[in-house]
Amino acid sequence: MDQIQFQIQQSLYRIRLAKPEPGYWSGAAALVVTSQLAALESELIALGQSLNW
Repeated sequence: MDQIQFQIQQSLYRIRLAKPEPGYWSGAAALVVTSQLAALESELIALGQSLNW
């Protein structure tokens, strides 16, 4: 179980690093990427919380 939690935390870290910087990305592409990464981040957080129950 600890290994799964560790992998979730690593994935969350990578997602946060991958989010587009406003100065480098703009327009629809940035919006889509940011939206998809936010959704994935939310799912990983929920998964991590459900494992703690």
